[in-house]
This record gives sequence, C-alpha cells and structure tokens, in this order.
Amino acid sequence: GADSVVEAVKQMRSMVDRFAEEGDEFHPKALSCLTVLRRGCVQEGEASAFNDFLRGLSVAASQRRKRFWKLAREAGHGLITDAEVPVSTVSAEEARAFLAGEAYTPASARTGASGGAGSAEAPAALSERDLEAMLE
Repeated sequence: GADSVVEAVKQMRSMVDRFAEEGDEFHPKALSCLTVLRRGCVQEGEASAFNDFLRGLSVAASQRRKRFWKLAREAGHGLITDAEVPVSTVSAEEARAFLAGEAYTPASARTGASGGAGSAEAPAALSERDLEAMLE
C-alpha cells in the first residue's frame, strides 16, 4: 500500500544520507541508492518526496555532502518532472536549471501579469507512447 511506499522512500533517503556522510569512498553507493530511489519515486508517483529530498541535498552544509551533490549533478540526477510523473509540479525547464545550478523563474513570472486569462495555450496531453519515447 501507500504506507509501504512512503516507508521505503524514507529508508532509501536515509541510506543516501548515511552513505553521503560516511565518506567519499561511499559516494558511489550513495549514488546507486539515489538512482534506485529516483526510479522508484517515478514508478510510484512520489515526485514531491524525491524532489524535496534532492533540493535539500543541493543545499548541503557539509563538505562531504557538497562533493556528493556535485557527483549526483554530474550523473544527471535531477528533479522529477511533470513529463515523467503527471502530479509533479516541476517543468523540464525548471529541472534543467536546477541541475545547472541556475535560478529558475517560471515563464509566467517573466512575462509579467499583463498577459490576461487565456493568453497561454494549455499544453496537449502526451500519450503513453510519447512519454516512453522521452525516456529512451
């Protein structure tokens, strides 16, 4: 059930934290756990749990965590986007900016409030085939 998913996510987050703090020689294990955690969160629709964890990791205080975050970024472990999990609130552009270490401003905030209702067209829903093609 949902409770077992939440518990599994919590345990994997704990393992990533522990390995990241243990020392640089444990960073490959932490990276492997992060990979599994991300994949599992995508499969279970737990985007916010993963994204919140990753955001916390990106502002790490310790030097070991900072080095681990650099590895995770280099490996392309970014935020889970709305293209991967429909309930995610993260766009592909925001995920790209996050991995690049850039500040992200949504397009709606950049264009100002003068746009008015209905000025932006709603994105078309992607088919399952489209989503699978994006993952390949």
